[in-house]
Amino acid sequence: MDTLSNGAYVVPADILLKDEDIQPMYYGYDNGLPCISTANSYSELTADGVLYIASGETVVKVNIDKKFEDVSELKVAVPYVDADNQRYYPDENDVFRLPYNVQKLTISSFVYNYSLINPQVTYYLEGFDMFGRTVDRSNLVPVDYTNLRGGDYNFVIELKDSMGRDSKTFSVKIVKEKAFYEQLWFYAVTLIVCIILIVSLIQMYIHSKMRALEKKNQETMTLIEEITEAFAKVIDMKDRYTNGHSTRVAHYTAMLSKELGYDDETVHKYYRIALLHDIGKIGVPSSVLNKSGKLTDEEFEIIKSHTIKGYEALKDISIMPELSVGAQAHHERPDGKGYPNHLKGEEIPRVAQIIAVADCFDAMYSSRPYRNRMNFEKVISIIRDVSGTQLTSDVVDAFLRLVDKGEFRDPEDDGGGSTEDIVNIKK
Repeated sequence: MDTLSNGAYVVPADILLKDEDIQPMYYGYDNGLPCISTANSYSELTADGVLYIASGETVVKVNIDKKFEDVSELKVAVPYVDADNQRYYPDENDVFRLPYNVQKLTISSFVYNYSLINPQVTYYLEGFDMFGRTVDRSNLVPVDYTNLRGGDYNFVIELKDSMGRDSKTFSVKIVKEKAFYEQLWFYAVTLIVCIILIVSLIQMYIHSKMRALEKKNQETMTLIEEITEAFAKVIDMKDRYTNGHSTRVAHYTAMLSKELGYDDETVHKYYRIALLHDIGKIGVPSSVLNKSGKLTDEEFEIIKSHTIKGYEALKDISIMPELSVGAQAHHERPDGKGYPNHLKGEEIPRVAQIIAVADCFDAMYSSRPYRNRMNFEKVISIIRDVSGTQLTSDVVDAFLRLVDKGEFRDPEDDGGGSTEDIVNIKK
């Protein structure tokens, strides 16, 4: 055995005594010797194979006879770690605790070797590294970690012998304090904020779409109203005796609907339905519709057909199917003697019950080319008398309440005139 400045050559004594060419086993710092030996120093080899070698710092011992010593006897340690150039030592629970603002962590691990073996060392930071790194013990150097999130980690060291067999595992726990943005409450708050933001964006999107839809719907409803008004004028143009009748009946229908407690939307809907209640008259021959004298039974049947014609004209308008109801049923009577279907009581659609009262009032209280309008009090008396038979009672009651409030009477009423031909009023 000879010691040099950087290692030791080991040769069995019997081979050395033969004084022949020898092939010594060299042990240096790279392959098992735990230190760099000091040149020209004294070394001591005991009888049991323990070699004491002087180094620059201390005296170390190795057992040259245990070249294949089990690595489980080796000592592994991580005495300290460095974080941002500051050294940290384990606490009483052998846990390294680091502040949340650490940027760079350096872990120094040591394998203390008391024999001339050079085990394989595999190390990894559990919770951060996806794979371990394997080096010889002699090449074991400190390892750096950056961008380490707050949390608990285990630095694991595995020792394997030259055959690559697992033999010893060692680990230390490292805990990095979590920053506020890594805390559970922060995640919860962030999640809630994100949900609120997403919901708000969705609501804004929906609101934007709804506004566009409402605008389009309003434009559509405006178009419907304008078309309805135009048709009402066409209807009144067809019948020279009833100029303005459709508009007045629609106005009276709205008044009655409001008095009966319906909301504004329903009142407006009933108004539009009433505007077209006589649309079927467009299909009635002008010779019958505009006849100035008394109608024959056959002519009266033709006049009555305007309810069916009106229904057929409006029934396929899907955007407002109720339009056809007013046209079809405004001449039905609670006692079943109306037309065209002889409906009774509640069988008559509500809007048709209301239109019937408005229509009856305007038929008597409007001037025609062939007669003056009837006396207002007489009109009221007739409507009151037919309540429950020709007209629906609660609608008549609403009408009478409005009369008591000063509604319906024309401010320019001069007292009224003839009742002639009332039974044949074409309205």
